[in-house]
Amino acid sequence: MQLGADTLVRGAGFSRIRLEVLTRPDMEGRLLGMIRTVAGYARESGRLEQGRIDAALDSVDRSLADGTFLAIAPQFIVTAQR
Repeated sequence: MQLGADTLVRGAGFSRIRLEVLTRPDMEGRLLGMIRTVAGYARESGRLEQGRIDAALDSVDRSLADGTFLAIAPQFIVTAQR
């Protein structure tokens, strides 16, 4: 990701490029919608067996119920100056 961002930003005439990765661990289920959406994309692609997708979602549901849920979705911020 950094190399790709660096290439794009430099190609647009910028320099002094900084890439920052932010994370906010979710232990409450805030990212559940995103997880279900990604699972839907996986179903539509047909590249994963339905059983594997179902098992992953079942695991997410169980972890929410028993208090062991943890999800982390990184966010990438690129800043640059001309």
